[in-house]
Amino acid sequence: MLRQNYFWHKFTLLILSLMLIVPVLVACGKEKTETTLTPPPTATTTIPVSPTATPTHTPTLTPTETLTPSPTPSNTPTQTPTPTVTPTATPTPTLSPTPTPTPTATPTLTPTPTPTSAAIATYNVGKNPSAIVADGTYLWVANSGSNNVTWLNTADGKLLATYEVGNHPTALLLNGIYLWVANSGSNSITVLNAYNGNILATYNVGTAPTALAYDGTYLWVANSGSNNIMMLRGSTGDVLATYNVGINPTSLALYGSYVWVANSGSNNVMLLSASTGQILSTRDVGSKPTSLVSDGTYLWVANSASNNITVLRTSTGDVLATYQAGTNPTSLFLDGIYLWVVNSGSNNVMMLRASVGDILATYPVGNNPTTLLVNAPSVWVANSDDDTVIQIK
Repeated sequence: MLRQNYFWHKFTLLILSLMLIVPVLVACGKEKTETTLTPPPTATTTIPVSPTATPTHTPTLTPTETLTPSPTPSNTPTQTPTPTVTPTATPTPTLSPTPTPTPTATPTLTPTPTPTSAAIATYNVGKNPSAIVADGTYLWVANSGSNNVTWLNTADGKLLATYEVGNHPTALLLNGIYLWVANSGSNSITVLNAYNGNILATYNVGTAPTALAYDGTYLWVANSGSNNIMMLRGSTGDVLATYNVGINPTSLALYGSYVWVANSGSNNVMLLSASTGQILSTRDVGSKPTSLVSDGTYLWVANSASNNITVLRTSTGDVLATYQAGTNPTSLFLDGIYLWVVNSGSNNVMMLRASVGDILATYPVGNNPTTLLVNAPSVWVANSDDDTVIQIK
């Protein structure tokens, strides 16, 4: 019993001491927790040391902001160069006119081999040669005074054959193997095989035929003595139409579906419709027009008695210019850039720039030259009073 009381007495003491110690411990624990919480303020006092970190934080953002203006400078350079580049394109048009003088200079270079001396070669033909045609290898010459045609080799002037034709042959036309000869003394056209002289046909035409032209289907004849022109079927020689023109027609030029005629006795040229013969235009030129050439755009007329050349527009007949020539120009030949003029009275041949009429060269030839032919690279001239054909250039 005493022992049991003793145990309860000890237990009660323990409980009481615990009741006294626990609040103290709790108070101490509370005090401990408060002291452990107070150090953080001291930690915040150490944070001010890290201002070095704070500047690095804010400045890094500010530079990125200051970099954004950089697009503005990049815009300004691109704008200024672009306008300055466009002006450089403007000079380019000024270069395009510069080529124009070059063509003008080029023709002047070609006449360099223009000896104003003797001919390269002289070949004897028939009497009073009056017309020439060529095919590049061979040359045919109509001899008005001996009523024949001479066939020559252009390489060496060798006489290959002589063909008899009508009286006073004055004009020639070559079409493939066919050679048409206008016989002014017998009022006829003789058709021959150019390479063997066989006479294939004879066509009767007007009085004193002096000029021939061919358009691929029809053969045109100017009859100087009957003041008309005729259209014949080239294959058969049938006369399909006869058109009255001026006095003494001496030359023809075909222009599309139109025909130009030089009337030597009327001092004019006429433009006719090929299908109807209607006279569409009559233009006065110089005195005694004897020869016509055309490039389809322009028409050149040799005026034998006024020693000049008239230039007309083929489409309208407007007179555009007059070029000076030698004495008594009787024949013209156009080779593209150059206009060749045979001056029968001054015994020479002139080479003119067709576009402006500048005389680029003058070649002395034989006596009374009547006609000329450019058969590249040579120029052939028939001298009526010398009974020769000469090769120049």
